[in-house]
Amino acid sequence: MKNLFEQILSKKQIIKNKDNQSVNIDSIILKDAGQIFSHFYKEDSLHEMRSISKILIGLAYGISLDRRMLTLDTLVYPILKNIVNIKNLNNIEKIKKWKIKHLLTYSCGYESQMFSERFIKDINPANYLEYIVNFDLVYEPGEKYTYNNADIFLLSVCFHEMFNKNIKDFIDEEIFAPLNIQNFKWENFGKYCPGGTGLYISHKDLFKIGELILNKGKYNNKQIISTKYIEEMCSTQIETPYAIKADRVLPKIGVGYIMHISRDGYIYKDGTNGQYLIINLKKQQPKLKVWGKAMIILTKLNNVPFSLNPDFIETIEETPDTTIKLITKNVIIVKEPMQEVLDKIYKYRAIAGGSRTNVIPNIGDL
Repeated sequence: MKNLFEQILSKKQIIKNKDNQSVNIDSIILKDAGQIFSHFYKEDSLHEMRSISKILIGLAYGISLDRRMLTLDTLVYPILKNIVNIKNLNNIEKIKKWKIKHLLTYSCGYESQMFSERFIKDINPANYLEYIVNFDLVYEPGEKYTYNNADIFLLSVCFHEMFNKNIKDFIDEEIFAPLNIQNFKWENFGKYCPGGTGLYISHKDLFKIGELILNKGKYNNKQIISTKYIEEMCSTQIETPYAIKADRVLPKIGVGYIMHISRDGYIYKDGTNGQYLIINLKKQQPKLKVWGKAMIILTKLNNVPFSLNPDFIETIEETPDTTIKLITKNVIIVKEPMQEVLDKIYKYRAIAGGSRTNVIPNIGDL
């Protein structure tokens, strides 16, 4: 592990993003088998977490569920109807079906991200909620994952209105205090915590949050959040084959509660400016149902390779191009002949032992 850490440090200056631009790294912290390795390029003061902030919202709801303050099926509409004017009549029936679990899994029904900085820069924060509920909903709640800050802001609003308490104050009392996180800052959107962004903490304190998840909700031998919730948070609630990008080191194959699920036991949450919290649960929790679903590598007609989970395939036809229809109703045309695709699937099944939950070997073997 020490050698690996030294290799990472030596490559810091040549790490680049997808646009081949050098990436500024403030710190690197690794933990493996009880050993912690850290290096700080900048003083470990407060750093903006961007979308990593969302993790704390998910953890706060975990505590609330543990205490039976609400359920995953708690309806959102009774909370919203008295505080915001829903003018978009096409949205009302969908909003009436919104449940807490839909917000936790980014599945309210929006077609794309519509609540990031570039979309709301000219909107008064006092009007954010009205903007969200009146923005066109395309899908039924729970039908499709669409990464969106709006869902997380709604979680913050609902908590505030249900319990007459800003969710960031609850997080301070119930998570930060037992983790001895004392120095932090969290901005507001109007009177509400933004939920999906705005948190500033030190990297050492972010590391504590990672340990809390890695240790199934326990920190310093104190159970802060139930093991049951952490396992659900880190298990696939919605599969996301349409969100997989072949060039990503951590392809997103599913979403839990807030957390993104990748292959080989990895879960993670990332932020706009390159912030990452990455946890490998493979050694810790080999029985969790999602970890490491395999991918077969195929090629689009434009010669771009991509990875595909065979479990999402519904039909394959050769007409004459090989056309793959997924259970999500998406259609993909690939360069490989149908028989070659089938051979890859057969190999995948043979290695996986026919189980959707087995840990799968490196995709390079496929």
